[in-house]
Amino acid sequence: MTEQGELMPIDAAKGTRRGAAYLLVLLVLVSSLAMVTSLQQLLMRRTRNLQAAQTAQQLRNALILGLQQGMMTLADDEDLGVDAPSEAWAQPAAFISNDGVALQLQLADAQRGFNLNHLSLKPGPGSPRSFLEIFEDILQNAGVEVEPADLNRLQSVIDEESVWFESLQTLQLLTPEAERYLEAADLLCAVPRPSARPLALNVNTVSPEVLHALLGSSLKGWANQILERREQEPIRSLEKFTLSLPPQLQAVLLDLLTVRSDYIEARLIAQHRNTEMRLSALLHRLPGGEVEVLRCQW
Repeated sequence: MTEQGELMPIDAAKGTRRGAAYLLVLLVLVSSLAMVTSLQQLLMRRTRNLQAAQTAQQLRNALILGLQQGMMTLADDEDLGVDAPSEAWAQPAAFISNDGVALQLQLADAQRGFNLNHLSLKPGPGSPRSFLEIFEDILQNAGVEVEPADLNRLQSVIDEESVWFESLQTLQLLTPEAERYLEAADLLCAVPRPSARPLALNVNTVSPEVLHALLGSSLKGWANQILERREQEPIRSLEKFTLSLPPQLQAVLLDLLTVRSDYIEARLIAQHRNTEMRLSALLHRLPGGEVEVLRCQW
């Protein structure tokens, strides 16, 4: 009925109902389109997540295969009496996996740097330097500002807590100066050592800064002689180089230095679809030439 109580014409009522029906259909269409758009976005996100997960798995697989390849290359080393930068296993390598992952592999002698686990040892009789003095000189050689009081506090913590360095990052738990000290990371390492003596440094790979810090200014000439000789060919024996030194010092140097290495660092980089993943590992070479993984860090 109209406001005056009259009945609405039949055509007008039908038009109103049609308009309402059209409006309802339009609302349903809009709602459906919004739902379809939302589903499309959800599917796209899931697809991207699946692709990212697949890429990550491909990168991990490539890194594991690359590490295995590095271990086999190291195990194939037939001359276990000496290790030098010219070794086949020490050369950078690059691969492409079946999945199209680009992989870079670099093996490096871990015994080229100062082992932070030396800091928990007292120097032996006749040793030219204390290990804390060596560490301080290495930092200074790398251009790192050092306060003796900070190093003494670090040494006290190491002694009191019997600290064992699992990695260089252990420094961050011990001293607020760790970030500065780690600027010299290329000259440092954290590897196991015999409980009674330090792990020997390899004279064929040791950084010049580390060797000079180890021996001190009184043996600078002897250190330079070693560094010059190894440029010509790998040093296979240290005995003849120590003959000119006092007997007690000869014994100390032969305990601190070696010509081969038991610990090797592996560094790998995998790249695929604008995504990169890294893996570092510490390898241990056993007396028979077999190789084991001591730790990995993704």
